[in-house]
Amino acid sequence: MNKVFIDSAAWLALVNKNDEFHEKAKEVRGNLFKEKVGFVTTNQIIIEVANTLSKLRFKKVVVKLIESIEKSKDINVIFIDEEIWWCPILAYFINFEIFLPQRRRAHRD
Repeated sequence: MNKVFIDSAAWLALVNKNDEFHEKAKEVRGNLFKEKVGFVTTNQIIIEVANTLSKLRFKKVVVKLIESIEKSKDINVIFIDEEIWWCPILAYFINFEIFLPQRRRAHRD
């Protein structure tokens, strides 16, 4: 089965009727369902969507979204853990430190 990664922008477009991409997101979702494509997202993305829609008027929408994700057999939620979080962060800092002296020299020259 083919799978599509669903980022926060897609979830926001799907659940927010005022989003400029709402209708297109619904159309794409419908087409993907017809093609029996699976969906993948992460718990961090769901949290980002919930935070973005934290205004009281969206609370029920967010609860409904989370419940539908939990019940769906077509949506795979990947749970980000501390090790997965720190690997790219440490790589970023290591690369930053490696290039930092070169940047400092470039600014002086």
